[in-house]
Amino acid sequence: YQRRVRGGLWNAMPVQLGSWEAVVEFKIHGQGRTGADGLAFWYIKEKSLGNLFGVDPQFEGLGLVVDTYDNDGSGLHPRLMVLISDGETEFNHNHNHEHAEGMERSSCPFPARQTGTTSLMKVNYNQVERKLVVEVDHNDSGVWKECATVEAVDLPTGYFFGFTAATGQLADNHDLYSFYVTNLSGPELPEPYNAEQYTLNGFQHTIEKRMLDLQKLVGQQSQPSQPSQPSQPAGSQNSEELDGHISQLQTLVSNVQKELRSELNSLRSKIDQLSISAGSGGAGASATVGATTTTQASSSFLAWSIVSLLVLILVVLVRFQYQTKKELDKKLF
Repeated sequence: YQRRVRGGLWNAMPVQLGSWEAVVEFKIHGQGRTGADGLAFWYIKEKSLGNLFGVDPQFEGLGLVVDTYDNDGSGLHPRLMVLISDGETEFNHNHNHEHAEGMERSSCPFPARQTGTTSLMKVNYNQVERKLVVEVDHNDSGVWKECATVEAVDLPTGYFFGFTAATGQLADNHDLYSFYVTNLSGPELPEPYNAEQYTLNGFQHTIEKRMLDLQKLVGQQSQPSQPSQPSQPAGSQNSEELDGHISQLQTLVSNVQKELRSELNSLRSKIDQLSISAGSGGAGASATVGATTTTQASSSFLAWSIVSLLVLILVVLVRFQYQTKKELDKKLF
């Protein structure tokens, strides 16, 4: 809860989906009657940091901005604005959509501040129809309301999803709870995924690849050796490669342990914050946020613990199998 700050969160790899749907759950709250400046969801060409709700004003792509401060005195805020820019369009607050002047192509009232619960927005982009549809649920009621439909929208693949938030003279808390993306390009729609599941899936893929490499090397190690070459111990090259893979797995385990320590520290911090909120009479809203965050942190900690245990078991089995092969080699020679 600070004034005149800004920050962002971006996916590491560019998005390769033609048509997609994204659902964002968030919460905007603060101590004052009026908040500022707002929270934004982006699908843009280059990750950036600037003074347009946390992004460079010369961005190329799409922005969905929850603007909580009434800059133009129109009385229309908090408001969700649909921004589309080619990198040269200027931003203004006049909300003039009749002739698509400026980058603001559409908007709608969105009272997503101080609701006492989370708010959601759903963004559906159809690349074939070149159409963007935005729906909102400001108080997590389970009922979507149409906010905007924008035609003739061209969003290439290879852009980045991201979130930014900014404060000015006034300040607010901008909390991001979840972000789900569904691929609408293929014949079958996969289940939505969140950032944590995506990370664990990638981690599992790395482990499976290492296991295949190790099985291949162990299989080569167990093949009969050629007696005509006593100067080179059978399987010595494979043993070195096997050692290398085991070393990589040990590094992998070390990285997981670091992640676990980080998750544990984060969990302790959230528990402390929850205790402070409850002790100071923060009532239901603060306790609910703290409990939700603690549950999320506990789930993440448990997931990383399971993965770490699996990797440790894998390393022990591979080491045992490797030692067994070395003993067999000694008996053969």
